Amino acid sequence: MTKNDFLTNDDTLSFMTWFESIVTGARSIKFPHRGGVDDFLSDAFERYRWPLKRIELATPTGTESIDRNSGFAQNEQLLQKLSNGIKSCLAQNRSTQLNWPVGQERSWCGAVFSNVPVMPCGWEA
Repeated sequence: MTKNDFLTNDDTLSFMTWFESIVTGARSIKFPHRGGVDDFLSDAFERYRWPLKRIELATPTGTESIDRNSGFAQNEQLLQKLSNGIKSCLAQNRSTQLNWPVGQERSWCGAVFSNVPVMPCGWEA
C-alpha cells in the first residue's frame, strides 16, 4: 500500500473525519473518570495534571523542578527545555565539548544517552 492509497482509503478518510470532530469539539467523547465525565477532549486536556509529586530533573540549563499536579503549560515548558537539550546534544560534533557548566554536561548527556554505546555528544557512556 502506498502513502496515497492509505490517505485516500475510505476507512482512513472516515477515521480522519471522526477524529477531526473529536479534536475540534464538534463531537462529545463522554469519557468517564473517577471525578465525573469529560464531555469533550478539551475537558480532558484541562484536567491533565502531572507529576503526582514535586520532582527535579536535570536539563542542559541546570536542574529544573516541576510542582506536584502541574498543568500542561508547566509541563510543556520543561519538555521544551529537554527537547532543546537533546537537539543540541545530537547536533554536536563528536569531538566538540559541550558548553554547559562543568559536571552537568556529562551527567545530563549520560542520562539521556546512557543506553547508547558512543553518545552523539562525545561523552562515553
